[in-house]
Amino acid sequence: MKVFYISNRTADQKETTKHNLQALGFPMGGNVDTFLMQKDRPEWASGAKRARIAYVVKDYRVLLLFGDQFGDFSDKYNGSVAERDKAFEALKAHFGHDWMVLANPAYGSWESAPTVTILSSRATRSEPRRSACSRPGRLSNRPSYLARSKHFAVPAH
Repeated sequence: MKVFYISNRTADQKETTKHNLQALGFPMGGNVDTFLMQKDRPEWASGAKRARIAYVVKDYRVLLLFGDQFGDFSDKYNGSVAERDKAFEALKAHFGHDWMVLANPAYGSWESAPTVTILSSRATRSEPRRSACSRPGRLSNRPSYLARSKHFAVPAH
């Protein structure tokens, strides 16, 4: 079994990300590159993760996907709230079964969806993030240095 880290960190951040995760005891890929970063390959230039998941699926059966926002599971995240709602309805059976959400209060696409119509200024919209990050137990008010998406897979054969 391998753990693949599919992250929208760019290729130039790969070694630092690997080092940080290894220092924390996360499993590494051995002789397999399990860190699939944005721009590692030309076809991975966008933030969409489906192409990187498809790369894993060629040789592995994906057991679980972990992420902190809808885009970690589906490329249908980048639309209006109504489009995202429709995509979520079609895919919701995955959540809690083979897709697991790990909340990230520091940043994410959640910032733009519900608050844009309620709060008008950028400073006001960032207030929920600031208050979430200042809660006791947070290591810092900066985004985590961990790779945000973790995809667990086993060989397909």
